[in-house]
Amino acid sequence: MKRETILLLVVLMLASRVAAQTKVVTNADLEKFRQKRVQNDLDYDRKVKENGFPSRPELERRETERQKGLREFAANAQTKLTNAENYWQAQAVELIEQIAQINAEINYIQANVNQNPARQIYSTGYLPYGFYNNNLNNFGNGAVYSDENFRRTRIGGNIVFGSRARTRVGIGTNSESVTGNQSSRFTFSPRFPNRTRGNSPFGNSPYRNGLLIASYGFPNYNDYTRDDLLIQLRSLEQTRAGLYARYALLQDAARRDGVQI
Repeated sequence: MKRETILLLVVLMLASRVAAQTKVVTNADLEKFRQKRVQNDLDYDRKVKENGFPSRPELERRETERQKGLREFAANAQTKLTNAENYWQAQAVELIEQIAQINAEINYIQANVNQNPARQIYSTGYLPYGFYNNNLNNFGNGAVYSDENFRRTRIGGNIVFGSRARTRVGIGTNSESVTGNQSSRFTFSPRFPNRTRGNSPFGNSPYRNGLLIASYGFPNYNDYTRDDLLIQLRSLEQTRAGLYARYALLQDAARRDGVQI
């Protein structure tokens, strides 16, 4: 019992010491702090004025204006960026639509080209012709031939007049004439567009006397259609290459404006 009484007295003593150490802030203390702050502000304003610096109200006004300017700048920058994005995106969409249209036309024409493959036709008929002349001893070699796709058709034969002269008759491009025992060549040249020279696959004609019958080739109009399609195809491919170049330049210009397309 005695021990418990002693412990209680110790606890009460410690509690009273802690209570004595706790400081209570009164209104008088707060007033002292206020007066000190006011005095510091007055001293600051006086020193600012003496040194030619702007006052606190002026600094606050300037800060308010600066914040307002920053907000306006950010809003304008965002508006410009949005407008730039809309502009470059519209330009990009227009080019992409043109490229898609060109690709569709190229695919369509390429399909038509595949349906008109190149053909090689040498002969589809016979062309009879002959000469009736007392000085004519016999006919020589006769043939008609064409290269691939009817690029050029050549009709020709050698006609021998006695032992003095040989005449080569044909449809070709060259024209040369010699006399005596040498060969004489003359030509009659109907023109076919974009044609190149071919070689005869026929060899010699068996018709040595009387009537020379030589085979010949009719034009393959599918080849003309194919040529037209190929011309259109190359033109569209060139146009597409130009559009791709424009799109690359558009991306570079948009990137400089901060827009990714």
